[in-house]
Amino acid sequence: MKHNRTGFTLLEVLLVISIVGLLSSAVFVGISRQIKKANDAKRKTDVHELQVALELYFTDNQRYPDQLIFNGQPLTSADGQTIYLNSVPRDPKNVNPSLYVYNATPSGQATGYDICAYKLEAVTENPAADESFCLTNRQ
Repeated sequence: MKHNRTGFTLLEVLLVISIVGLLSSAVFVGISRQIKKANDAKRKTDVHELQVALELYFTDNQRYPDQLIFNGQPLTSADGQTIYLNSVPRDPKNVNPSLYVYNATPSGQATGYDICAYKLEAVTENPAADESFCLTNRQ
């Protein structure tokens, strides 16, 4: 009697499953690294956009705003008539709005500022291992 064998052995199936698992984990690591880089790029772009809006604000008011709240609301003049930025940004992950920090200096006069984006994710790309990106302007 001759048996016609079709199909795969258990060893062959396990080998294919392990290869697929290794390949998918390598792809996942690559994708997650790119997502972190994209989030960091967004944070840096947000800080630059804020800088431009703050300079426009300063041009009209001869001072910077005393505070910024990173909640997605617009940055407007004190009377609300001029919009300098349609939406003060939030962190791309929307986890914690305090990852962006704005400090006007000196207190009460606001002739300078620091804007920082903290907790950058792709810190391995930064040789100084700095986890923040800051812009400063002192008049």
